[in-house]
Amino acid sequence: MIRHICKIIWNERKANGWILVEFIVVFCILWFCCDYLSYIVRSNSEPVGFDIDHTYQIQMSRKIQNEAPEGKKMDNYALMQTFVNRVKQYPGVESVAFSNAAAPYLGSLSRSSMLSLPDSIWVGARTRQVSSEFFEVFKIKPERGRIFNWEDKAETRNVIVSGNRNGCFDYFDEKGKTVELSKVKSFYYEDEKTEYPIIGVVNPTKEDPYSYYEPCIYSSLDHNEVNLESEIVIRVSPHADKDFAARFTKEMRGQLNLGPYFLTSVTSLQERKKEVLKNNGITGNLNSIYAITSFLVINIFLGLIGTFWYRVQSRRSEIGTRISMGASKKNVKRMLFGETLILLFIASFVAVNICLNIAQTDFLEAIGLPESRRDYIGAGIEQDFINYFVTYLFLAVVSLFAVWYPARQAVSVPPAEALREE
Repeated sequence: MIRHICKIIWNERKANGWILVEFIVVFCILWFCCDYLSYIVRSNSEPVGFDIDHTYQIQMSRKIQNEAPEGKKMDNYALMQTFVNRVKQYPGVESVAFSNAAAPYLGSLSRSSMLSLPDSIWVGARTRQVSSEFFEVFKIKPERGRIFNWEDKAETRNVIVSGNRNGCFDYFDEKGKTVELSKVKSFYYEDEKTEYPIIGVVNPTKEDPYSYYEPCIYSSLDHNEVNLESEIVIRVSPHADKDFAARFTKEMRGQLNLGPYFLTSVTSLQERKKEVLKNNGITGNLNSIYAITSFLVINIFLGLIGTFWYRVQSRRSEIGTRISMGASKKNVKRMLFGETLILLFIASFVAVNICLNIAQTDFLEAIGLPESRRDYIGAGIEQDFINYFVTYLFLAVVSLFAVWYPARQAVSVPPAEALREE
């Protein structure tokens, strides 16, 4: 049966050539759509490493005209303690944290290179200055060791670390090389002589759902490094979350008028997340790829139906002749289905080679199309097999449906009428 179908395909090679070209083009388009959507789905399904549900940013501003009198230094640490005590007394507030270039979706970040000991290797990581409550607010889980506290800074510069996807630090100057967290005991910054011993390890985190797990070094805020203009984030209980920002702003504005500082706004980090993803183009890219994929699927479906309708209709006389010579309608339809799948199979091998070669270049980026970041999700060659089987299966279903109705119509032609056409 397969040999007979291959002979028919060869004999009809001129007409089948156009179908092969159409299959190749469509297969390549759907391959890259599948590749990008797989990246989006897999990346978004991975944990980001922190929880921003029921979390808020409190923004304080400074009244310039109310500077401390000359010769009198303002005690920012005491103001911070007063602020924390008052905020924690508000119903529903569970924890309060201060940070610099650390809280997610607030638009501030810092990266550095450090000399890791004892192997004297330069590694790169994101650096975050945080209070110990930061891990409570965002539910970042300790994996081993302990969390620092405010008292640690008086004696030492303890830090907490998290690794990349594989639990490692990245080499600063050699791409692709890593060093395991367990092999690093402490750090030296390039412009400092102070040693930063590692006292704990927490779970890895991403910047957002569509980025990669980035090694981080968390250092504790010192007393003289904290002020009410730092990043201030709080976690509230779920039952108190409804209309929290409006209620808190209204009821706490007077109590948080501390020294030269006053309450500016309270913003949900979920809202900040939506703004960041939109401003970074991620939301727009997702909407574009969904719209493009839907448009392509509809047009591919209609195009294949039209192609196979014309192809089957042009062979009505051949089909009628086969039926008049004793072939069953079922076998004729099976032959047409077999031709379709074999043509798709041949086209898929050509298309896969084209796709794999394009993936090695910057072609998609050059023409402004979003492309998948396999390194972000730790995907390897298995993604190529997923792309192939999903694309082939989808096109097979669409093609069989496209050929089914015209084939059904063609085998219903009376043999005498088909013979007259012949």
